[in-house]
Formats: sequence, C-alpha cells, structure tokens
Amino acid sequence: VDTLPPLNVSDKITVPVLVVVGEQDALLCVGRVPDCTDPSAVRASELPYYQSAPSLDVFMVPGAGHDLTAEPSADESFGAINQWIETH
Repeated sequence: VDTLPPLNVSDKITVPVLVVVGEQDALLCVGRVPDCTDPSAVRASELPYYQSAPSLDVFMVPGAGHDLTAEPSADESFGAINQWIETH
C-alpha cells in the first residue's frame, strides 16, 4: 500500500537517490506514471517521495520490465548503477 508522500518514510532520505526502472515495468507504471518511457515523467511521479534528498536521478532501461536483474539488459542496469555511484 502506498503512503502519501509526506507520510512516507522515504521523505526522510537525505542522500542522492537513483531510481532505475524498466520502461515496460507494469508494477510501477500502470496507474502511477503517465508515461514510463519518459524518465522525466517517472522523476516527476517519484519526486514527492524524496523531498529531503538533494537529488533524484532516473535511469530508464529500454525494453525491460520490473525484474531488472532477470532481464537480458541486467549488465546495462548494473553498469548504470555503478557509474552513478562513482559520480555521487
């Protein structure tokens, strides 16, 4: 069950945040995000949950669904995550 952003524990996060999402993620995208193929739409949807974070970045994995580690593009996802960690 989603909790409204001001009541959600994620609002207490005070470090940079990376959201990695598959563009075909039916669990995140259906009913929550207007267009999961658009990283800016995902960011806008998630931003209210991370009001205390100094930054919120989104990496969109083309063609991937919800289980990013089981996708053929898992190496791309892990590479993006590692690169983001190195720069933050």
